[in-house]
Amino acid sequence: MKNFKLIVIILSLILTANCFAQDFKLDDQTKEFCNEIMTGIFNDILNEKGQFKELAGFSSDALKKNDNGILSIDYELKDGNDAPFKFLLTIANISDDSYVKPGYKNLNYSFPLLSLKFTGHQNILLNKDDFDIQKYIQKYGIKLWEYQQEVIPYKMELKPLKEVFKVGEKIEFIVTLTNKTSHNIVLKELNSNTVFFLFDGVALGAESFDKSAVSKSKDIVVKSGESISKPFASDAYTGAREFEISGSYALTYKGIRPTAKAKVTVIP
Repeated sequence: MKNFKLIVIILSLILTANCFAQDFKLDDQTKEFCNEIMTGIFNDILNEKGQFKELAGFSSDALKKNDNGILSIDYELKDGNDAPFKFLLTIANISDDSYVKPGYKNLNYSFPLLSLKFTGHQNILLNKDDFDIQKYIQKYGIKLWEYQQEVIPYKMELKPLKEVFKVGEKIEFIVTLTNKTSHNIVLKELNSNTVFFLFDGVALGAESFDKSAVSKSKDIVVKSGESISKPFASDAYTGAREFEISGSYALTYKGIRPTAKAKVTVIP
């Protein structure tokens, strides 16, 4: 459950970003990555098919390719007089028609900086234990989200001051933004209004950005290849644990915020 809040935040951003589609240019590297994603989803489902009676016929026969040369998973199991169990999932051009099907749960999750989307459909779930493709979209959607980060012209990094902290110590870390472009860019200064964190799934500070506070933050001109940095710290932890820090920066690029994460260990 500790990653659930991050997943919800990311997927909500994905769902609301459809209006930022770009001209579609699918390079070979991105196509290969998309096929790795779809292959990963297929293998995960294949490994878990024994847990779901509705996947009894699931096999490599479900693998197809869409018009963009990206793998799709198209599976159907007919069971006597009952309505067939069916799902379809692929990664497509964000401006392509979605693979919707009346009477089914339709799936659309966009990655606008890549001009791509997860699209498909599956039976509406009748029981909580039924097979749900959403689980795999969440897992691999994060991978696509992270891949999309490479398109943003400024990179966010989050680096703890050390790998291991002791119980009672504040978790101190440095946030850095680097200009990846060949020209100057203007960024907002790093402060509690422009950076948001999740510590082990728990928010540090406000859970949403205040547009007014962000706009009032100081503008900083960052030259090509240069960076701005600022230290931050969380409250001390009272027990030993290993967890992930996730960070997000308020200034969006075509509707998408840069993100970063790092692992931290707390020992007695």
